[in-house]
Amino acid sequence: MTHTLSAFRRIRHFRKDENGAITIFGLFLFAAIVVVGGLAIDMHNLMTARTQLQISADMTAHAALYRRDYETDPAKAKTQALALVQASMPKATYGNVIEAKDITFGKWDPVSEKFTPSANSRSAVHVYSTRLNSKSNPVSTFVLRVLGYVNYDMTVQSVFTTFRPPLVSAKASFLTSVSMCSRTTPIRTASASTRTIMCL
Repeated sequence: MTHTLSAFRRIRHFRKDENGAITIFGLFLFAAIVVVGGLAIDMHNLMTARTQLQISADMTAHAALYRRDYETDPAKAKTQALALVQASMPKATYGNVIEAKDITFGKWDPVSEKFTPSANSRSAVHVYSTRLNSKSNPVSTFVLRVLGYVNYDMTVQSVFTTFRPPLVSAKASFLTSVSMCSRTTPIRTASASTRTIMCL
């Protein structure tokens, strides 16, 4: 009987004892901070990857269109533009973010905002820049993989076009008209409607 009463007293004392409660709260708080911090790292990583892809697409489009004005063979212009991609986003680190098939020369209609492929065109170019599971170069996550989001597919595209004023030689107008810009505009292609950078 004495042992039973003693056990009940210990149970009541343990129930009322609040020592160490802050430690449990601290553990939950620490776990929440780790999760939020991890998500922030993942979001930063995804935004960084997207920015890198957009820069590579813009740079490749700019280079390809510039070289297209000097090369009779479109393939040579693509090859020279791809050399810049390898310098900025090497295959050993990022995989093939842009390949020759991702670069398409064509014509840009500013009224309908539509790109039409045309192999012999020198007036516009459309470029895809991708990191995909199918290419074995997706964007990896850190904390989100706990929720099942291990890798992300990411695709961006860029359209560059030239403006050749009348009464000015083609070479001179090209050199002064192709430049970077920051305007984001809807781009409609034959396959999809997306958002990208168009530079005039």
